[in-house]
Amino acid sequence: NVCSVPDKFAKSSNNDDGERAEELLFNKLKDLENKIPGLNMVFFNGVRYTGVKQANMNGANNVSEQSIKEIDFSIFCEYKSLHYIMFLEVKCCDEKHPQFSQKGLSGHRKKANSQ
Repeated sequence: NVCSVPDKFAKSSNNDDGERAEELLFNKLKDLENKIPGLNMVFFNGVRYTGVKQANMNGANNVSEQSIKEIDFSIFCEYKSLHYIMFLEVKCCDEKHPQFSQKGLSGHRKKANSQ
């Protein structure tokens, strides 16, 4: 049993490579119900939350600020009586793109980890 919130992928008017990558993963997760018998999963796509942006200690203003953050996928699973939680940040890295390099991929990972 796989349940998603929202039930269908919500496309924006800015349909870029990153959004297409999210939609691909959304559909793959929904299809796991047909591929893994006994899997119970609930996942949330595009959940926004308020976080605290760390103050800049080197600057004159060291006041922490509220910032809106997004988690691309929050996944909660039960399989064979074990429970799993995953939070995923989706990045689109087309290796055919001229600017793709291992260094560029590391930059994506660094940004995803900080998010």
